[in-house]
Amino acid sequence: MATKKPVPTNTSARKNVPAPKQKAAPAAFIFSRQNYLLMIASLALMVLGFVLMYGKDDIYNATKTVVAPIVVMVGLMLGIYAIMYRGGDSPKEA
Repeated sequence: MATKKPVPTNTSARKNVPAPKQKAAPAAFIFSRQNYLLMIASLALMVLGFVLMYGKDDIYNATKTVVAPIVVMVGLMLGIYAIMYRGGDSPKEA
């Protein structure tokens, strides 16, 4: 009859056993939903400004020379604000 080999009980024999895989936490997004909504509003304002500038007749109209560039600039400033905006739900880093 064959003799059975003793099973090692020390922990050094188990070092090669891989640890059970844990699920990785999902990656956090850089921008929140609020940021994207602000960016869409910014894009809409810029498009509105360029639409106000469009046209071939009466190119010296106050809407085309004053109002439309102001609307575009407000859209650009809103875009910068949308990128820099940090809502309360996003994690803050030190």
